[in-house]
Amino acid sequence: MERKEIEEKLNKKIGFKRTGWLANEFDKTFELNYATGEISQDKALGIISNFLKNQDMKELIFFPDGGGIGWDNYSKDKSSKPISFETSEEAMRFLEDQIMYGADNYYVTNKNIDWILTICHEEDFHISGSKEFVEEFKQKYL
Repeated sequence: MERKEIEEKLNKKIGFKRTGWLANEFDKTFELNYATGEISQDKALGIISNFLKNQDMKELIFFPDGGGIGWDNYSKDKSSKPISFETSEEAMRFLEDQIMYGADNYYVTNKNIDWILTICHEEDFHISGSKEFVEEFKQKYL
């Protein structure tokens, strides 16, 4: 899925307009938006890793906010595009190598954008989605 298609889906879902941090729009979009408070990069990546082990990787989309700080190191043509992976191990290697914790927001969502996980530039972690999804996620992974 191309970045343009993601932004079109986001626009339909949340009235997306590139005016700042995408995560600021989630309170208007999702039933529940939960922020963990400050956590370490290792803990945030551990949460994502545990979650990914239980997901169909073909259903997931990874994309950065803003300029995609860190993703430029991956590939010039992918720095502004969502990226998909075949395995959770491949996804985790990418995240561990490419994100710059505290510099930008990085998102994981499903293809329908029913929920979004955010590794936030403020060194915290957000879970956005239905109340049921967020509460279940908190119980299983936090």
